[in-house]
Amino acid sequence: MKYDFDLLIKRTHRKKTLSIIIRDQKVILSAPKYVSDQEINKILESKFAWIQKKLTIEKEDFKLNKKYYTSGEIFLYLGKEYYLDIKKNTKSDIYISHNKLIIETTNFDDNNLVKNEIRSWYMKKAKERIELIHKHYEIIMNLKSNKLIFGEYKSKWGSCNIKKVISYDWRIIMSPITVINYIVVHEISHLLHPNHSKYFWSLVEKYIKDYKEPRKWLRLNSKKLIL
Repeated sequence: MKYDFDLLIKRTHRKKTLSIIIRDQKVILSAPKYVSDQEINKILESKFAWIQKKLTIEKEDFKLNKKYYTSGEIFLYLGKEYYLDIKKNTKSDIYISHNKLIIETTNFDDNNLVKNEIRSWYMKKAKERIELIHKHYEIIMNLKSNKLIFGEYKSKWGSCNIKKVISYDWRIIMSPITVINYIVVHEISHLLHPNHSKYFWSLVEKYIKDYKEPRKWLRLNSKKLIL
């Protein structure tokens, strides 16, 4: 059956129940492997009105949070708000000073150039900071991944596959450090428990006592983590 929205169906042995989330105008349905196409279609039909409503809300939220890369706009970094201040200079540089994210560039009126430079800065900072956090928790949890990857993903902030490759969405650098810590511990915990069983959550809680709070923050603020 065809739907008038972008649909991604993920079947995994980790899931015991079916869930639907909306992210970046995509409907992501996760289900246990044994759930049939017919059952999935029935669920989608029963949730059609809810899905359309959520897509509309997300679209409006996206308009509110869309960046135009002009001075005065608010950008998040490690959960704090900074006002963009674009300055003309013969050399390019980006840095934080007090409550400002300052970008010095030769073409300060070129929004695409400003956008690319800001995104590159965020990616660099994400790799530097999150790698350190990841290594820290690998040591104290006594677990080791085989590879670390950074990307930009539609349906996840992090993942861990059977080859022990852990991926992080670099945009999580915009969230508070407590949220980043939770995401890192969540993915490292999958090295031992490739599921979301009570043993998995018990391990997460051992290192992130109030893990429900960062989960809540992500649920309420994920729409702000865009560039």
